[in-house]
Amino acid sequence: MPLFTFVLEFDGGTHISQFRATSFFRAVEEYGAQLLRDKAVAKLPVRRRLSEALSAENPVAIKGVRNVWCCSASIGKKLALLNVVATAGNREPTTSEPGYEERIRLRTGPSLVIWELLIRTLRNPEVRKEVSPGNYELLFRLDEAERLALNYLAGAIQRAVPDALAPVKPELIAEGKLWLLSRPK
Repeated sequence: MPLFTFVLEFDGGTHISQFRATSFFRAVEEYGAQLLRDKAVAKLPVRRRLSEALSAENPVAIKGVRNVWCCSASIGKKLALLNVVATAGNREPTTSEPGYEERIRLRTGPSLVIWELLIRTLRNPEVRKEVSPGNYELLFRLDEAERLALNYLAGAIQRAVPDALAPVKPELIAEGKLWLLSRPK
């Protein structure tokens, strides 16, 4: 089972903990419970708020490094910065290996905003141009919530596929396009 290191900067202190979890997502979920038990961080009401705030965040993969994520939260006027490092353990397959599965965790609200934006855009012939049979170029007219929802989706993809932040090999993109085009319509 992989080992994860959590480095929390909060209220003038640096709090480091390690534990094993079956996956990055399980480690993030379990960290909230562990934080509630860590009396060195703050008093229990503050730890509860901090745990809830960090649980609501989606750590983003750090560009240029592998297996490192970051998120932040505010508790009153105090900033909490959490870094998560997959320190050791079972190696995860890369996107180019057979059997690779990506897991993208999305909340219902932002997902519905993205869904509505895509449907509205696809149904509007004024904002779509067919660039090849069955492939469209879309002109998005975004409001602030839709822009934030797309940023949310990009973060979710980056967490699920950390290699997405690294320079992407053109053959991986071509492979992804071929797979999408081969799917039954």
